[in-house]
This record gives sequence, structure tokens and C-alpha cells, in this order.
Amino acid sequence: MKKLIILFTIAFTLILSAFTPSDPAAFLSSLGYQFSENYTKKTFTIPNDFDLVYNNYNKLQKEAGYDLLPYRGKECVMYTYEIYNHPFGDCNANIIVYKGEIIGGDISSVNLDGFMTPLQ
Repeated sequence: MKKLIILFTIAFTLILSAFTPSDPAAFLSSLGYQFSENYTKKTFTIPNDFDLVYNNYNKLQKEAGYDLLPYRGKECVMYTYEIYNHPFGDCNANIIVYKGEIIGGDISSVNLDGFMTPLQ
């Protein structure tokens, strides 16, 4: 029985190490999304002072357990993937990464009258 527990522990550790939360594609897969293998990658700086738009966007981030305030003034990368299986139709996943760690993002409609939801 002890050997079985040790083997289970080793296998579980290997599975966890194979999934890095800093990998945007693996993260989207873990959320159940099907998406294009092609993506866009954009470098940007989170502003030091949040205006109304950034304050509202950060409220959205907090709904998913993220907070962009600690990253003010930091250069980040946004990965954008086209999502194929969202229940509300055509949309994109935007994932914000800082130094290899996912720090936020959203799911947003590509339509003008669309929506934006937190990553969940």
C-alpha cells in the first residue's frame, strides 16, 4: 500500500509539473476552450495611473482572482486567441503575462454589441 501511495504521489507531481500556469494555450485548454493555434502577441505597459477604463477592467480581473494594481508600470505581453466553442459565439481570449506568469485577461466578443467576461 505504501508503494502505491508513493507511485501515486510521483505520478501526480509529474502531471502538475507538465502543466505550467504560465502557458497561455495550456491555461485556455484547462478552462475547456477550443481555440486557434495561431495567436497574436502584443507587448504593452500597464499604466501607473489607472483611468476609468483600467479601473473597470481591473474590477473584471478581480472577479477571476487577478489584480493588475501590483503590475502598474510593468511591461507585459498579451496573447490573443480565437475561441471556437464559446456559448455566446465568436470571441477572443486575451491573456496577460508578466515575466512568464499569467496575471489576468478576459474573454471578449468580436461583435460591436458584444461582451467581456473574466477568465474563468
